[in-house]
Amino acid sequence: MRRPVRLWFVFLLFAAAGSAAQEAQHPRTPAPAPPPRSAPTPPPEAHEFDFLLGAWDIDIASKDPNLPPKMRGRWTAKRGGDGFLIEDEYRVFDDSGGTAYLGETFRAYDVAAKRWEFRFVEPFTGKWHEGTGHREGNEMHLEQRGPSSILRIRYYNIGPDRFSWVGDMSFDGGKTWLEATLRIEARRASAQ
Repeated sequence: MRRPVRLWFVFLLFAAAGSAAQEAQHPRTPAPAPPPRSAPTPPPEAHEFDFLLGAWDIDIASKDPNLPPKMRGRWTAKRGGDGFLIEDEYRVFDDSGGTAYLGETFRAYDVAAKRWEFRFVEPFTGKWHEGTGHREGNEMHLEQRGPSSILRIRYYNIGPDRFSWVGDMSFDGGKTWLEATLRIEARRASAQ
């Protein structure tokens, strides 16, 4: 019984050696790599906020009793997320040029819902606000919900070197509105 097992073992050794020799003489070509998956491209609506890209000097008028009636600041925006996001920073200056208020927004177009979704954060307090928006003609209309208020926003007079912004606020869940609580006039910032 031992002899057939040895013969079988010797046969396997020769078969393996023959296969290795054949592989050395005729190496297998590796299978071609699958073609790279092309990255998705943003939908056309993802460009509706392109007017915001760049840097803007802003003049702010406020009816909010907790804020000064006139302020100035800088609004900057860039594209992120492989072209699917608009990331912007809203900075209000104090009288000495320091930062009195800072907010950052992340905007993305939701193709399935056919609307913009955005998140706004106040880094100094950690408060987050959520909102949605859509295009109406040559304007962008948004609604932002925060911890204690709703802000109804309209971007209008949009041009290559300027835009206007107005926000109406509600502190009672949208039952009543303080119209034009904030107004912003933005002009393209000069290169620095």
